[in-house]
Amino acid sequence: MSLRGRVGRHGTSGRQCQNWGDDQQQVIDLLNAIPVIRGGAAGSLHGRVVMGIASEALCQAILRFEDKQFPGQRSGFVDPAGAMWNRMLSGGVVQFEPFVIPKLFNSATAGRHFDDATL
Repeated sequence: MSLRGRVGRHGTSGRQCQNWGDDQQQVIDLLNAIPVIRGGAAGSLHGRVVMGIASEALCQAILRFEDKQFPGQRSGFVDPAGAMWNRMLSGGVVQFEPFVIPKLFNSATAGRHFDDATL
């Protein structure tokens, strides 16, 4: 699943992006699958897709998702392979890298007292 071009409208100029029909439908489907609490549309996006023109409802849904997931950004569009697209693919859930705590002590050092000079 990937986009061929940007979907939405530029937040600063209001200019429409490429908005390929199949790209719009993918964004709509993903936003509809994401709960409102995560910035999604939760099944509320409907209507006809017009190639080259993102509907007002779609543009507002993209902005709501962006405001929730990327506060202060307000680009107004979804980039192919961009951060918003990837977040939509994850269902609006932030993916974290696993954190491994380094092993500072082992069985040979167990029970011994260390001060700053010996570490």
